[in-house]
Amino acid sequence: MIALQIQPARSEFVNRSYSPPKYFFRFERGEKIPSEKLFSWIASHFNITESEAVIRFNEFIYDLNRQLKEGKEISWYNIGSFQKENTGEIKFEAAKKELQGLDNVIAEKVTRENAEHTMLVGESERTSTQMADILADSSTTRSHYWWVWPLGVLITILIFLG
Repeated sequence: MIALQIQPARSEFVNRSYSPPKYFFRFERGEKIPSEKLFSWIASHFNITESEAVIRFNEFIYDLNRQLKEGKEISWYNIGSFQKENTGEIKFEAAKKELQGLDNVIAEKVTRENAEHTMLVGESERTSTQMADILADSSTTRSHYWWVWPLGVLITILIFLG
């Protein structure tokens, strides 16, 4: 059975980009019984009865097996090619096809200066501008009184020495 698979989009951290999803075909080995939907689709597509669709499908599979046993390579356009190996296994080489219109997308970090947003501080909501003002005020208040601690330590040392 041949199944259409999708490789999801990937982020490429080094290139700072995202690669688009890719589609490819995969060959699943083993005996699979086709669903009735397949025969209904074949019948409606070729305007034939479902029993005739089953017959044509079986003839198609028989013809493929015969060609593979003869050592021929079977190529399907945009899907891939089949070939029987020396071990008797069927080798499937999927066609590599990129979908047109899907290119890598460049992802660049956007930094906005002075962008205002709300945040939860304790139990109150504040904006980033308000918090910047509060933090700026507290840092300037501390910087004006830096000399208080050294003066207190110096006075304490003088008291103990005296």
